[in-house]
Amino acid sequence: MTVQVFNLSNITKDGLVELARHLGVKRDYDRILKSELVAMLRSFGTEKLLDAARAVCEAEGEAFDADDWLTDEADPQEIVDDEPPKAAAPKAKTKPAPAASAAPDVGHVATMLAQLLAAGSVNEDGVRAIVRPMLDEQAIDLCNRLGAATHEVVKQALAGMPPREILVKSERAEVKLTGRQHKNFEQLLQVAAARQPDGHRLNVWLYGPPGTGKTTAARNVAKALGLAFHCNGALATKYELTGFIDAQGTYQGTEFRKAWEHGGVYLFDEIDGSVPAAAVAFNAALANGVMAFPDGMIERHPDCVVIAAANTIHGATAEFTGRMKLDAATIDRFVMLDWPIDEQLEVELSGNTEWARFVQRTRRKAAEQGLKVAITPRATIYGASLLAQGLPVDTVKSMVLRKGINDQQWHAITA
Repeated sequence: MTVQVFNLSNITKDGLVELARHLGVKRDYDRILKSELVAMLRSFGTEKLLDAARAVCEAEGEAFDADDWLTDEADPQEIVDDEPPKAAAPKAKTKPAPAASAAPDVGHVATMLAQLLAAGSVNEDGVRAIVRPMLDEQAIDLCNRLGAATHEVVKQALAGMPPREILVKSERAEVKLTGRQHKNFEQLLQVAAARQPDGHRLNVWLYGPPGTGKTTAARNVAKALGLAFHCNGALATKYELTGFIDAQGTYQGTEFRKAWEHGGVYLFDEIDGSVPAAAVAFNAALANGVMAFPDGMIERHPDCVVIAAANTIHGATAEFTGRMKLDAATIDRFVMLDWPIDEQLEVELSGNTEWARFVQRTRRKAAEQGLKVAITPRATIYGASLLAQGLPVDTVKSMVLRKGINDQQWHAITA
């Protein structure tokens, strides 16, 4: 035997909010989860929910049909062969949750249900009012215990995991790198170690989202090859690349000059955010193997490794509006290497598996819905640090995830 109940599962979060408002519920709807809304609304019972749905339809000028809002479920009051009432069959095939260690007194709840049975006044609202507190506390306790257990399992697994070792043999030395590395690091190392027919190193264009560890990877390449590390960010003038002669007639050098003349790994970070004049000067040096510095012509050292890091390849996008479009001649000087988000590394570095997975789910939802927002591993790392200091989860979400995301987009990726 089945009964008809109000169907909340197929209603959007915005629709649930409208029902709640017509029922007089006052909550911060921007922060409440859809699952919390569903649980809260179920406590009102079918008749009250139908009244609220009718009011919503009337307010929007739409026709109301109760059948559109109802669904069939097994009757929880059905009794067969004098057996106790059976619980309604769940819609989804899920395993029953373990009993919570700190749940309310089950015997007390059973006594209250028995009193309802004896009085012949068993109804949906009455049963829900009795069992809801017990179920809510069980669910909260279960989630807390599962979250703590999961975090501890991952923590122990990582602690017992031997550090990843990469053995690098070069002309200079044999270097062993230990620790966690990006999944594409070995490929980057192979490219950086390769030489052209004239003996010079290849140039690498490393492109990917912010916060993926491009700078760290370049620094580790220098360590692996036994070379000095030099870097700079986006350049506003070409003189930040070439250097200049000061008022006393003394040449003032740059990080690029040091690597170009004496060897080393040079990272031109945010190259796609630099002015065109700097990019043109850079391109000329790479093309000719010799650079006209203010104090003279300098040939490129054979061990000068050039890595350009960028968020884009072909200029500005919806996420990176301030990026410069580089010409084909500049891009042609480089070996292109994609540097995507390494989600496993992201989880390991954060030290908070639950938070990292939440950020990753939010990122995937944003991509699925075509939202042009940047949810980077920095949100995971920064958020985990703030949570470790005891900040509330909602506060942390606002501080590290909602940056640049409007209300409509936020609802779309968290509902």
